[in-house]
Amino acid sequence: MGLGILLLLASLIASLVIKPPVVTQADFTKAKFKDLQQKKDYLTQQKLEQAKNQKVTWPGDGSQIAPSALDFVTKVAAKHNVKLVGFRPQRAVDAGLVSQLPFLINMEGAFKDVMAAEADIESPASRMVVENYQIGSSQESTDQVTGTIGVEAYTIDPIVVKTTTKSTVTVPAGAANVKS
Repeated sequence: MGLGILLLLASLIASLVIKPPVVTQADFTKAKFKDLQQKKDYLTQQKLEQAKNQKVTWPGDGSQIAPSALDFVTKVAAKHNVKLVGFRPQRAVDAGLVSQLPFLINMEGAFKDVMAAEADIESPASRMVVENYQIGSSQESTDQVTGTIGVEAYTIDPIVVKTTTKSTVTVPAGAANVKS
């Protein structure tokens, strides 16, 4: 019985003297934020690699994309026998590691031809995403229509940091690759 009382007394003293580590809400929030940031960085890198492998982004910077996109749209218009009325680049949007380059395309032609041209522009081969598509009758007595297509092209910014065991920083043309 004396041993039981001694153990009870020792555990009571230990619980009063030895304090468990206190984790504050701020410490918990910082740890959670750090964990979420690491997951975000990993997923961002995975998305960049996936975009490169699937060829859904345009190579190079924004100044090289508009002429290539115009060339593609001109070929599509000729293929489907529609008149390319306008191709207007809009203001680019910087979305972190990816830049969005919007364009506004105006076409005129027979309904089925304009629809077919829009389908080709929306195909994966174009590397453009149709964001907005409006079609209206240009002549009431015929099947002639005017199509306005809002598309976006995406490019990965020239400076991309890869997170690997040895990180590689890719810099714009004319500069050397740096390894750390």
